[in-house]
Amino acid sequence: MDRFATNAPVSDAQIEVESGSALKAIAKPIAPGIYTLQAPLFIAPGSYPLTFSVEAGNTSDLLAATLDIAAPAHDAVHVRNSGKWVAWAVSAVVLIFGLALVLLRRRKRIRQHLSTSIPT
Repeated sequence: MDRFATNAPVSDAQIEVESGSALKAIAKPIAPGIYTLQAPLFIAPGSYPLTFSVEAGNTSDLLAATLDIAAPAHDAVHVRNSGKWVAWAVSAVVLIFGLALVLLRRRKRIRQHLSTSIPT
């Protein structure tokens, strides 16, 4: 909370927050111009109408707002996790293919060496 004209924090305000009949509470100051309120009602996704009644010294104001809480994006987590598994699988296939190539080349060299070193 800050003053409109100077942007200075309002540290002596009393802020009452209402959300219909479900919530009516006073926000507590935690730092100059910063207030907090515990409201378990807002854990669930949804749209919540809020009314703020602010009193600071001889000044008072009434503010209306809507708090929109979106549902968590579960699909994004699965995409990241599946991408990680795909990367590991591709790496394993490349490693196995590389080892097979090395073994085949060694086998071919051993056969060539044996065929040239054995007298006929």
